[in-house]
Amino acid sequence: MNPLLRLLGAAASNGLLTGQIVFSTAFVGACELPNWIQAPREVNACLERWMTVSALFFPSGMQTAIGKTQPALAPGRRGVFR
Repeated sequence: MNPLLRLLGAAASNGLLTGQIVFSTAFVGACELPNWIQAPREVNACLERWMTVSALFFPSGMQTAIGKTQPALAPGRRGVFR
């Protein structure tokens, strides 16, 4: 393979990873900062939004293996973090 193509591929991959880290940090920081300033602190205020954003970056193949063995929510329960 052409070394220039390898270099461009590595640079693109590095840029995507850096963008993911910066976006994730900015998202969580912007979401949690008001909780740090206000009282009382809400521990899981951003957890559901963070799970939604992380689904954009992480493949859903990790969740399919779990989904086959157990349901996402137990019957009668509204949500895990409520």
